[in-house]
Amino acid sequence: MSRIEVESVGDLTRPERSGWHELWRKEDWWAIWLGLAIVIVGYLLFATGASLRWVAVTPAKWSSLGQLAAHFGANIWRYVVQLLLWLAVFTPAVGSLGFKSRDFVPAFTLLYVLSVAIFAIGQWSEARTTWSRPWWPSSRV
Repeated sequence: MSRIEVESVGDLTRPERSGWHELWRKEDWWAIWLGLAIVIVGYLLFATGASLRWVAVTPAKWSSLGQLAAHFGANIWRYVVQLLLWLAVFTPAVGSLGFKSRDFVPAFTLLYVLSVAIFAIGQWSEARTTWSRPWWPSSRV
């Protein structure tokens, strides 16, 4: 006959109690709070005659690398401020969920740079025409 022994009860986790602490310890609630805060800030800026337009920068349509470089050269500080604002919004939320900010900041920065690069490639004037052509040459002669 075999016998199962429990060596350590400390390894078992207790089920988490639900309650008010869920409002800041769950990522779903953080998404709600952050979204609500962004809408309120946007409304307050609108009500006072200001806007988020300066920080809401996106890559423009471009057809040459010179145009793209000129856009980023003229708007680099807008992109930096946008990144810093997103970091200021998300870092406290990530910290409250138990993750380390020192791991989050470089990972999010890389994700931000890659997403801007993908957005810029999508704004290339040849992207639509190049990808809409067939990849394989026609067999008709």
